[in-house]
Amino acid sequence: MLPTWRVMTLTADVAEGVAGIFGGESRGEIVAGRQVVEVLTNTSRVDLVIHNLRDCYGDMRLYGMREEHETRVEVPSVRPELSAVVQGPRPFIRLRFRLADDPTLGRFEFHGSSWALARDLAPVLEALHTRTLSAVHCALSIEGTVSRNPRSHRRGPALEPRLRLVEGAAPNGPEC
Repeated sequence: MLPTWRVMTLTADVAEGVAGIFGGESRGEIVAGRQVVEVLTNTSRVDLVIHNLRDCYGDMRLYGMREEHETRVEVPSVRPELSAVVQGPRPFIRLRFRLADDPTLGRFEFHGSSWALARDLAPVLEALHTRTLSAVHCALSIEGTVSRNPRSHRRGPALEPRLRLVEGAAPNGPEC
């Protein structure tokens, strides 16, 4: 697993809270003309709380052409056997959540485009669908693998976000 996370926020108080929970130091920088605070954490896993189905979004996107083509497809229907294909649409996943360790820090967002994350999202969506009155507690980590696919243009390590359900009730906190 990747031993650090990069968290970016516009608020120094949130950065200090994240650094207090996960370790690391915060530093300011300018990104796209805005002052942001970045924290490089000392944790390999982030426990998070997803409150409803609207906080999990997934579709398929085709990149690499002159313009982006978007085809909306429900994520559980993604076909993992297509993951080795170089050309073709790839999953796009957006998760909105609160940190399980301190839900009062506010809402966070994670974007990923891996097939592993698309597969991992299906049980989370099912749990959210069956638990209409409560949130779902998950763990997000980044795993590294080496890509040796000769049809792939990528060389070296490929980082795969992984999302796992955590058994038991989600920590209490503000509703998203």
